[in-house]
Amino acid sequence: MKKSIFLPLLIAVNLSAQDFTVVGLPDTQNFIDDSAVFYSQVRWIVNNKAGSNIVFVSHYGDVTNENTDAEWLRADAAYSMFEDADIPFSVAAGNHDMTDNDYTRYNNYFGISRFEDQAYYGGHYGSDNNYNYEFFQASGMDFIILHLRYEPETDAIKWADSILVSNADKRAILTCHNLVYYDAPTDTGLFDTWGQAVYDELKDHPNLFLMLNGHYCGSANAARRSDTYNGNTMHTLFSNYQTVIPGGYMRLMQFVPGDDSIYVTTYSPFLDTSLTDSKNQFTIYYDMDEPSGSSRIVHENSDLAIAVYPNPLKNNLNLEFDKMPDSFWNIEIVDNYGRILYHGQTRSQHTTLELNYRPGIYHLLLTSESCIIKRKLIIR
Repeated sequence: MKKSIFLPLLIAVNLSAQDFTVVGLPDTQNFIDDSAVFYSQVRWIVNNKAGSNIVFVSHYGDVTNENTDAEWLRADAAYSMFEDADIPFSVAAGNHDMTDNDYTRYNNYFGISRFEDQAYYGGHYGSDNNYNYEFFQASGMDFIILHLRYEPETDAIKWADSILVSNADKRAILTCHNLVYYDAPTDTGLFDTWGQAVYDELKDHPNLFLMLNGHYCGSANAARRSDTYNGNTMHTLFSNYQTVIPGGYMRLMQFVPGDDSIYVTTYSPFLDTSLTDSKNQFTIYYDMDEPSGSSRIVHENSDLAIAVYPNPLKNNLNLEFDKMPDSFWNIEIVDNYGRILYHGQTRSQHTTLELNYRPGIYHLLLTSESCIIKRKLIIR
């Protein structure tokens, strides 16, 4: 009878990983002129950076209400506190952050020049910062987060696709001002035209697991949806508290690797209170097991060990036994469709596989007469 071997890495990494928090700032437009409310969010984030292990702050857009220099100056002064505290952040431009599709003021205050010297800044599309991406690390995991402006253009969505292709080894989040709105008849979140376009273009990236947006107002200030494509689930979370006065609510997304869960809460530092209904406080399951660059696997029933490297990889995968195997091993590469892309055998001490597959997550299965070994692979 064959016995499954679960790799120590896939079990132990979650037990020792540190919890961390990503903060979402929905539309601040209606309290940009209220310093007490506006600054309460920023001060809370800075003061709780260490205690909550805050690793990134993402603004969903509509920083301002009238797109005036006075409003942008307030935002500039407030968010410079993130820079002083070494907290990575970015802003997705909203429809109130421009006039007649002109994002000049947004770029004057939160443009390329503000971020290009930051180590976490990845880059931008075109000649401005309307579409940008950043990197951050937490608990041994590498993340990329993209920020798209209001009603993103088709070419920009395709650019986002290319960025995800180039960063298939990183866990991906996307923030766009408008993606999902609350639909009362179904009591759930529905994609708007641009949200559907973003999802359709990017859904085949198995590393993209979370999308965030604000913008919409209505009978509910929050909604969410989960969509699964080829075995990968993407969660899209809408929240916007601009009509809650004085409000100042923000989203706290606490990643707990030990639970493979993201605990989402909605909190106002100004009011020191939370919204605890099911739309504003909930838990998302998310697998936070992380493959390393090289894995040495020890066979449970003998002293045989196998090194699998590199991981992530680009083309070639190496399988190296610490001594010559005494029997044949079957090798299979399986994609997220469940399709077997490669099947072969080896009895060599060293085997190299050429894997010319699309960037993404795959699975290696090594089987002998008495054992099955499973390994997650990331191809860049």
